[in-house]
This record gives sequence, C-alpha cells and structure tokens, in this order.
Amino acid sequence: MTTAAPAPQPSPGPAPAPRSTRGAKILTFAGAAVLLVALAAVVVAVVLFLRAVPTGIVTADGGPGSAALASGPVGGSAELEVAEPGRYTVWQVSGDEDEFLAADDVAVTPGGDVTVSSPAVSQSFGRGGAEAIAVADLVVTTPGDYVVTVLTPDAPAGSTFVVTEGTGFREFFTGLGGTIAAWFVAIGGGIVGVMMLTGGIVWWALARRPAQP
Repeated sequence: MTTAAPAPQPSPGPAPAPRSTRGAKILTFAGAAVLLVALAAVVVAVVLFLRAVPTGIVTADGGPGSAALASGPVGGSAELEVAEPGRYTVWQVSGDEDEFLAADDVAVTPGGDVTVSSPAVSQSFGRGGAEAIAVADLVVTTPGDYVVTVLTPDAPAGSTFVVTEGTGFREFFTGLGGTIAAWFVAIGGGIVGVMMLTGGIVWWALARRPAQP
C-alpha cells in the first residue's frame, strides 16, 4: 500500500520591514521643546508683571512694606538715603481710597538736585485695610541724604507717606507690553506644544505596532 507524499508548503515570505519612528520622535521632542519655551515665557511674564506693578509698598496693617526706602507721618518728615540717581515715588497711605495729597504738598531738602513732579504713572496699591496712592515723583540727580516733608491740612488722622523706587512712563508700559507678549507666547506655545507632544506620542505608539503582512 502506497501513501501520497504531503504537498509542499509555500515558503514564508520575507518579514515585513519595521515602521520608521523617526518622524514621531522628531514631533514628540519638538513638542516637548515648545512646552519648555512656553514655561520659560510664563516665568518671564511673571517677572515682568511684578516689575511693572507696585508691590511691597505697605503691609496689611498700613506699615511701610519691603519696597519702602523712607516713611513718615503726613505733616512730618522722613530721611531718604539715595544711593544712585533716579526716579523715586512718594505714596500717601491711609484707609481712604480718595487722593488727598498732591505733588505740591511734597518738599525735599536740599532741593537743588531734586525735581518734584506729579507721578509719571498713576498707580495705587491696596493691602488689607491700607491703600497707597502715588502722589509725586522725585527725580534725583545726585546721590546723598535728603529730607522728604509732606504737609497738607486735608490729611485724615493717622495718614502716612512712603517713598519707594519709581517707574517712568516708558519703563512701565514697556514692562506691561512685555508681560502681555510673554503671556501670548506662553498660552500659544502651551497649546501648540501639547498638540505636538500628543500627536508625536500617538504616532510613535502606532509606528511600533507590527506591520500587517
């Protein structure tokens, strides 16, 4: 009795070539880089914002804050030590939001190297029950010791004044514009970066799957 020989089996074809993940890697790492740029833009925006807006003028109880260079009661004087020429701002401090001081109420001695004028930028700062309002700018051309005197008959009882470093009109709006631009970069970069990173990861995952023969 004879048996038939088994039919020859077809030889398997070549294994499918693995899919390339180069494009997915580029997209993934580029998305991560864009996210890092967006994060850096957030840091820049915060720094510029803190420089543009007044902070540290007064404490919650109305005392001089960390930015105060000199302070005293309205109707009195305070010594101001100027280390370098520049602009300085005088703030009225009280529990009232109404401005009762003006540049004419501020005097500086010796006055030959100091110009007193209205503030270049209208600013206010509130904390707790205290309200600080910029009322005058001092432009000092010569370092030295000065006495700032604030006199007015219209000041509420217990009112004080604080002197801080000042900000000019140009510097203020440059900082404000830079803050807005940095936030746009941060938001736009964050959205684009997330989309690129997500797309790259999905692409990478699909590329690693075995190709169908």
